[in-house]
Amino acid sequence: MIRMRTLVVPSDQQAPLEKQIVIRNVTKRDWVVKLRSEAPKAMRFDFDKIVIDSRKYVIIKLTFNLKELSSYKTGVSSKIFLFARPLMKFNEECLKIWLQRENNELACQLAHVVQLVVSDNVFSAEKLVLDLPGYATAIDPIPFAIEEEELDSRCETAANIEDDTDTARVIDDKLLAHARLIASRKLNMSPEDQEKLMAKVKNWLAWDKNKKTREEIDALAKQNDIEALAARMNARLLFGTAGIRARMEAGFGRLNDLTIITVTNGFAKYLLTDLMKNPLLKSADTSIDPYFEIERSTLCYHKKVNEATPLKITYSAFHGVGYRYAKRMFKEFGFPEDHIISVQEQQEADPTFPTVPFPNPEEGAKVLALSFKTAEAYNSSFIIANDPDADRVQIAERKPEYVI
Repeated sequence: MIRMRTLVVPSDQQAPLEKQIVIRNVTKRDWVVKLRSEAPKAMRFDFDKIVIDSRKYVIIKLTFNLKELSSYKTGVSSKIFLFARPLMKFNEECLKIWLQRENNELACQLAHVVQLVVSDNVFSAEKLVLDLPGYATAIDPIPFAIEEEELDSRCETAANIEDDTDTARVIDDKLLAHARLIASRKLNMSPEDQEKLMAKVKNWLAWDKNKKTREEIDALAKQNDIEALAARMNARLLFGTAGIRARMEAGFGRLNDLTIITVTNGFAKYLLTDLMKNPLLKSADTSIDPYFEIERSTLCYHKKVNEATPLKITYSAFHGVGYRYAKRMFKEFGFPEDHIISVQEQQEADPTFPTVPFPNPEEGAKVLALSFKTAEAYNSSFIIANDPDADRVQIAERKPEYVI
């Protein structure tokens, strides 16, 4: 998947030295890349942000100040950081925020770190790659002119697979060969397996009533994209901790109209097989109604205090389902309606979560940017944010800055 060359910089030169770094995108997605030098006086890029189209490459000029570098002690490292994130329609707004802010890299994103180690004779490039399941990119620092290689013709889909998450711990030829083998699996599929796959495609086209997802599979079939079809059609939806989760697109291994109908049909057949008592799972459930009435009578001891409060609360549903229930809760507890300010951009349910890098409020300040902005605008004393399915909550209080 990734091939690494050593970037050799003679240490006996004092004039600024320019080298080329080629960043090659070998995936099927466009990528946004941020570059940062740990020692900007010693190593400087000609630009620090760029979009790299699918299966293309860019050339970045890296200028070394050898006098500055020579001041480092032997064995001391300085680093060049390269952070990359996939560019898709649903995360464009999130990426804009990510690009505008410095030092907001997330541990869960794909992060490339090229480290230049200073020695007596050379500055050699070593790389640590934190891989993100399903994606991979290749970054090649090269010490010679770009014309010496036909890079574009060699941009291959080295890995864009969901079952290979440990692909980039070591940079060597064996890894590259392994990734190329993975990428060529579609060529190794037996005729019998291809026949089974195309039978699934035929069934999908006959059963799917959603024009958009039906056309997705039809287009892949016409392109003979066996790899993409196999990924979508051969995978099975499985129950996890929070139920069934999968990417929202066409295919038997994805979430879409047809698979939701299929799963629902399975529930109906399984649950209605035999006559069952009610409740089925816990006999203690029969006590919920009287218990709830007792709880309800003690929920709010200070409703009159709430009605007279001067404090304001900013609430975010994080593009989930919580707003309607939170609004009712605040009303039941007596808070003035105009003292509860909703983050409008995150109020309605949206499965693409366009305004947050990661839709979990417990991630803290980096995902509460819009909540902080809204709270500042309305002078709110508190921020309350639910996760999308509203079973978790994050609270921040103004002291005078917002403290989570």
